[in-house]
Amino acid sequence: MKKLLFLIWIQLFWMTGFSQSLPNIHIQRTNLVVRWKAPKHPWPKVVGIYHVVPTTFSPTVISNLMVLGSFTEKDKRDYGDVVIFGKPYSTPHLRISFVDGEIEYDGDRPHYSETNLAKDVPERKQLFHLTTNFLPELGISLSEIARQKNGKPQINYDASMSGFPAGGTNGDFIFLERGISFSRDLNGGSFFSDGGCYIDFGEHGKIFNIALSWPSLKCDELYSAATPEQIIQRIRDGKALQRHLI
Repeated sequence: MKKLLFLIWIQLFWMTGFSQSLPNIHIQRTNLVVRWKAPKHPWPKVVGIYHVVPTTFSPTVISNLMVLGSFTEKDKRDYGDVVIFGKPYSTPHLRISFVDGEIEYDGDRPHYSETNLAKDVPERKQLFHLTTNFLPELGISLSEIARQKNGKPQINYDASMSGFPAGGTNGDFIFLERGISFSRDLNGGSFFSDGGCYIDFGEHGKIFNIALSWPSLKCDELYSAATPEQIIQRIRDGKALQRHLI
């Protein structure tokens, strides 16, 4: 057994060292066939360099969130860059970070069981409408949401399950809540890092959870984005680098 482990270790060490010693390959063939699978539309016309600046959440947005958790000014703790409502490690709880542009809300969920199920949990087909109706409460417009190929806002269904099996053999599931997620549009593309939102809807469409990262961004420079045709030509001109993967 010790000999086997030793041989495996030697093999892994050799493969790691060998892969690091292999030279990278510059691709240079004018007749190279390139199969482009990335979508060409929508394709950003420009790309930019941005930096994060402190976010100013309007008093209206903060008031909307206070109503969501039934908070009052007595529940508020102001730390300057961060405002917190509610008691630590309890629900409902709301945290607003101005420096990071973040909103974290955890609502007070009822105690459910197999004999006390959530009522009127929104169906999957209702989530888009519920989300677009709620966006103004967060101070977000539809134009800020990343788009699908057809131009419609890309609002994704969160497949994580919260509920109980319905019984039987068909795998039905009784949901206690359903969630969505969406990312931010930036120059026509999805902005994933520090630019997304998750919302969970429970019974009667009530919101139980919000995790929003939506910082204010200041653009330093804008550049023209290369088109798919230009990228393919650069590959043929030897300006692409193929790294070894083992």
